[in-house]
Amino acid sequence: MLKLWLCIFALTYLLELPLYLGLLRSAIRPRWGLLLCLVLNLTTHPVVWFVLPSVLENQVHYVLVGEAFAVVVEGLVLIGVARLRRWEGWPWLSLVGVSFLANAFSASVGEIAGYRLIQWLGIIAT
Repeated sequence: MLKLWLCIFALTYLLELPLYLGLLRSAIRPRWGLLLCLVLNLTTHPVVWFVLPSVLENQVHYVLVGEAFAVVVEGLVLIGVARLRRWEGWPWLSLVGVSFLANAFSASVGEIAGYRLIQWLGIIAT
């Protein structure tokens, strides 16, 4: 289970990283963007992966609540970073929008291709 989580976490990070770097390029340097994306994912991914399944048995509810949780929490972290670093021209709704785009992209591409990649690598049985 942990091996699978690490693979899904790495895939999520790699999918979201270009979006966070691209969308926030006017506010943050690339090497700090690498760290910020890691912090954002470490803030939400373990909760979505390990906590929510024990609370939400319905798969549809799990996906909807998990993605909403990730968008809101990562958006709030971005708002906090923006205030702390005094990013000019970044209203809170724009930062939540950045979080939404990154998470929607990783969720959709991850769902479509992620499990196939993990099966191909032999991490889970086909």
